[in-house]
Amino acid sequence: MEAFGIKGFIKVTKCNRIADLPDILRLDQGEMEAITLAYQLKFPLLIEETIGRQIAQNAGLKISGIAGQIIKAKREGVIGTEDAEKKLKELFNHGRINSKIFKTLISSLK
Repeated sequence: MEAFGIKGFIKVTKCNRIADLPDILRLDQGEMEAITLAYQLKFPLLIEETIGRQIAQNAGLKISGIAGQIIKAKREGVIGTEDAEKKLKELFNHGRINSKIFKTLISSLK
């Protein structure tokens, strides 16, 4: 039985060589590979780590964090305001977003 009917939707791709981008070697292996694959495949990147985000943006990648995806899901009607607020509070409480970003995002939900 296929979970959630996503057979053929996800493709696992191995990163054979890290992209030659400024400062990329400052990151851990997983972040280097994620940025490299997004760069090579011209895909947007879901990334949270500050240095990784800077490197990805400098490489011309479109990036988003999980908070941005919560806002997008709310705007597209995938989740409601209450669920979006709950998820943003969880991110804030776990130190994933700072208070300024949290307040701005909560305000954008109204």
